[in-house]
Amino acid sequence: MTDANGKQIPRRTWFLERLWTKAMDWLLLAVFGAIVAVVFEPVRDRAVAIWDSPQALGQIDAKIDTISARQAALAADVRRLKQPEAVFEMSTFNTAPVRGYCVEGQPCQIRVRLRRLEAALSCRIVRGSIQWGFINPRSDSFVGARRLDQPSGRNMGPTWEDVEITLMTPTGLEPEADFTFEAFYTNCPGTEPDEDPISFNSPRDRFTIFPTQAAADAARSNP
Repeated sequence: MTDANGKQIPRRTWFLERLWTKAMDWLLLAVFGAIVAVVFEPVRDRAVAIWDSPQALGQIDAKIDTISARQAALAADVRRLKQPEAVFEMSTFNTAPVRGYCVEGQPCQIRVRLRRLEAALSCRIVRGSIQWGFINPRSDSFVGARRLDQPSGRNMGPTWEDVEITLMTPTGLEPEADFTFEAFYTNCPGTEPDEDPISFNSPRDRFTIFPTQAAADAARSNP
């Protein structure tokens, strides 16, 4: 066996040189592999993060949207809890037709005793929003009534007040019908400025209703 210069060398010497050369080759390969691993690992992690970032961002956005929706729903529930259960109180004992009854198809003057509740003093009535009418008790059907006089449109205070209104008594009412009305308000506690008005109904108050012919007969029998 010869060396790099062509000289004859013993077999043992040649074998040791070859073993040394191979050992150095493997050592260099191991060092190079370690260097590549150290350099490539952060690059690989960065590449994976970049690849997965759209999906991760999408999941984060979805979670943010869910949390925002829950917060908005919770805020709306809290606002509703602050809304008053009623805006006004009507005295059914002192509310009645001035004549004691109404006649179908004829104007009826009604005295209504009202007061604003303390919890709803900030509420503002929507001018012209009150819907007057009667409810037939047996059929539980509402019949609207047109107001003939001009409404004041003012907001009442917390003390009792008598308000006189004149309604055109509708036809088709039962002999005893329940007087009622619905009013719409803004700026109440627990509401937002851009929200729709909220409505409140008065209690029912039983009125005596005469048909037109019966009223004429009653007038003739009681001159």
